[in-house]
Amino acid sequence: MRSKSRPATPYRFDTVPFFPTISVLLILAFHAIYLPVHEGPDEPFHLARAAQIASTLRGNEAPANEVPGPITASIKKNPCAPDLQRAFGCESFEGKRAAFNILTSRTAEIADRSPNYQAHQPPLAYGLASLLIAPSRAPEAQLLTLRIAALILVALGLALMRTTLTPALYSAGLALLLLPGAAESLIRVSNDVAVFAWCAGACWVMRRRPSYLGAVWVGLGSWLKLTAVPVVAFAILSLWRRKKYVHASVAAALSSLLVLVQHLRGWDWGGTLELNTSSVGEDTFLGVLIGIGHSGYTFIKTAAWLGGWSVFKPPPWVLIVGGLIAVAWVFSTRLRLPLDKDVIPHAVGLLLAVAGFVAFAVGKRNLFDVWGAVGGWYAWGWLPWILMILNDNAVFKIHKKLIYSSWAWIAAVNLVWFWISLDLYWE
Repeated sequence: MRSKSRPATPYRFDTVPFFPTISVLLILAFHAIYLPVHEGPDEPFHLARAAQIASTLRGNEAPANEVPGPITASIKKNPCAPDLQRAFGCESFEGKRAAFNILTSRTAEIADRSPNYQAHQPPLAYGLASLLIAPSRAPEAQLLTLRIAALILVALGLALMRTTLTPALYSAGLALLLLPGAAESLIRVSNDVAVFAWCAGACWVMRRRPSYLGAVWVGLGSWLKLTAVPVVAFAILSLWRRKKYVHASVAAALSSLLVLVQHLRGWDWGGTLELNTSSVGEDTFLGVLIGIGHSGYTFIKTAAWLGGWSVFKPPPWVLIVGGLIAVAWVFSTRLRLPLDKDVIPHAVGLLLAVAGFVAFAVGKRNLFDVWGAVGGWYAWGWLPWILMILNDNAVFKIHKKLIYSSWAWIAAVNLVWFWISLDLYWE
C-alpha cells in the first residue's frame, strides 16, 4: 500500500491466497449455526416477510403486515432476548442451552399471527428469499436456510471485491469481516447481506465498460433496501460523468420506480418506517445534536460489536483500544493526488449516507422515543464501496506495530465476544 500509483487494471486472482478468504467464511459459517434461533436482531420479522411471500406463492392468503402463525409459535417456543420476551412471553436464555439450537429445534405448532414492523421493507430481497424457503415448513429450518444463503452472498461479494480492490485493501476488508459485529450483521436473516453482495457487484460494474445490464443492476439496489441509495446515487452520477446518459437514466428510472410501488403498498418516502411516523419528539436543538451524536456513537459501536438481540455489552477496554487503533489508522492515511475522477459522485453518495443516517436517527427518536437506536449493521452493506473509495483516493503509511496491534485487538475481541456469549447461550 506504499505505492503512489493507481493500478491501471484489476489485479489477478492469484495475488491474494484463498486461505484467508476461506478462513473468514468458515468463521462466518460457525456463527450461522452457533447463534440461537431468532437471536439475530429483527430476525423473525425479516423471516416473516419472506415466509409471507412464500405462502402467497403457494396460494395461501397471508397478510403482508403480520407474522405468520408458525413463526409466532417458534418465537414462543425458543428461548429469546428480553424484547421478544416482553412481546411474546418466550423464556429467557438463563438456564437454557440455546447455542446451536438452530440445528435441532423444529416447531410444528401454529399460534396467532402478530404484527410485523418489517412489512415496510422493499420486496426484492424477500421475494428471492421466499423461493429458497418455500420447500421448508418449520421456521427454524427456514431460518437456517437463509443464514446459509447469507453466507453464500458474502462469498459472492468477496469474489467480486477481489477483482476491484488492491490486495492490501481486500485483505483489510477480510480483517474487518472478522469483527463480531460483521458476522452479527450479515450472517442473519435480513436484507443487509443482499445489499452487501449487490454493492460489491455495483463496484465491479463501475470498474468496467458500462452496459445496460450493469445499469439495471445498479437500479435494483433500492429494491433491496433503502440503505443502497447512496451507492446508487454514486453509480448514477459516475455514469453521467462518463457521458453514459442513457445508462444513467435507466438506473435512475428503475431505482425511482420503487417509490411508486411502495406508495401503492401504502408507504411514503420509499417505505421508510421512520419517515412514515408522526413526530413525537420534543427535544431542543442542542438536545437533537447530542442525540444524533449518541446515535453516531451507537452506530459505530454496534458495527464492531452488536451483542445479538440480547445486546450483551463489550468490556469498556474493547471500545477504548479499538478507538485508539482506528485513530492511528486515520493518522497513517493521506490523500492520493490527483484524486480519482469519481470523487464528486463518491462525495455526493457519502453526503446522502450521512443525511440518511441523521433522518433515521431522528425518525427512530420519534418512533421509539429514544436516541441511539440506529444499528451499525447498515455500515456493512457499504463495505465494498467504502473500500473502493479508499482504494482509489488514499495511501496508507504502514507500521508493523499498528498491523500487529490491529490483529491482536481483533483476536481479543472475538475471544471476549464468544466468552460472554457462551455464558448467555450455553448455560
